[in-house]
Amino acid sequence: MAPIFDLVRDINVTKTSWALEVRVIRVYELLKFTNPKTYSLEFISHDSKIYIFKHFNDILNATNVNNSELFDVIGEVVGRDVPKTKEVSERMAKLIDIEIEDLEKNQLPCTLWGDFVDEVDAKLAENNGEPVILLLQMCRAKGLNGVYRVCNTFHVTKMIINGSCDEVTDFRSKLLDGMETSSQRVSLLSSSTVYTVSGDLEMGNAEIRTIDQLTSAGEVK
Repeated sequence: MAPIFDLVRDINVTKTSWALEVRVIRVYELLKFTNPKTYSLEFISHDSKIYIFKHFNDILNATNVNNSELFDVIGEVVGRDVPKTKEVSERMAKLIDIEIEDLEKNQLPCTLWGDFVDEVDAKLAENNGEPVILLLQMCRAKGLNGVYRVCNTFHVTKMIINGSCDEVTDFRSKLLDGMETSSQRVSLLSSSTVYTVSGDLEMGNAEIRTIDQLTSAGEVK
């Protein structure tokens, strides 16, 4: 008889023993802020449910989103802005704002950071009239002025562009069913995201330190 394993999503506080079978898909080192020489080794794993897709409306119409929840989204890239750089925690970070659309024509704002920027920018620059299908695995929602968008999480999120997995293939097939190829499928976003100090705090991009930490680091005299 084959062993019976629990799904990660079913774990709760009703019992303390669970039988899990998972696959480790990413391993990374995470430096400790207070001591750069100290780091933890963390990993991401999943069970037999590889993807946990969240419906766009569940994000767009949310009144309160758990910023720590990781989920997956898939859609066609239909809007884009130009890549930008901004200072985050005394470092310059690259970002790009895009919009993705699901099969029900719901459009979801998305901000990509870091290495993802060049990858998606290069794919969109090809402009061959074919749809660009974007799958973000383990992304998160962030709120700014009551508007929610998705963004990647460093070290954790995996981005698949026009991949060959079943999920992308199925999405593309349904999208193109009876649809003619267009020479221009991605439009330039009419307005860019406005970044403010309060917005950075809300989106989790700002670094927060106490006065004691600044004093210990010699940044306050």
